[in-house]
Amino acid sequence: MKIHTSATAQQVLDAVKAVPGVYLHNGLPEARSATHPRRFELRLEGSGGRNNTGLYGAGDYNGATWDEWGAVLGGIFRADPKARMGGTEKAPTYRDAEAFHVITGGRFKNPGLPPDTHPRHRWDYDRSGTRRCTVKGCSAIYRPRWYG
Repeated sequence: MKIHTSATAQQVLDAVKAVPGVYLHNGLPEARSATHPRRFELRLEGSGGRNNTGLYGAGDYNGATWDEWGAVLGGIFRADPKARMGGTEKAPTYRDAEAFHVITGGRFKNPGLPPDTHPRHRWDYDRSGTRRCTVKGCSAIYRPRWYG
């Protein structure tokens, strides 16, 4: 995932290190950004398994779970509330911390993993397009990008 930010490499590393069992797969490549002082490319290893596919999917390594990614991204947003992440530079999935917290239902506002973290969310959609995890005791929701 591409992170456009004013956060330093150390702040990004600190966000990753704050989540137990999560590591950078490819180091922390830095590049230029048209919207922010720097861009980082994140690939996270975690407890999601090798078949953890999708937007942030893994290939030859155990990818991070949705909650692990959220906890890391939440940490980066605490360091830089105006960071942009995912999607494209001009149309990011998360345009800033406020949008991220609206889209993820505030699940990652606090440092660390949420108390009801588990390896695989099972999503069900409601009429608004909001996804809700159907695993008993899980409070995870994910709203469509237009909510943010």
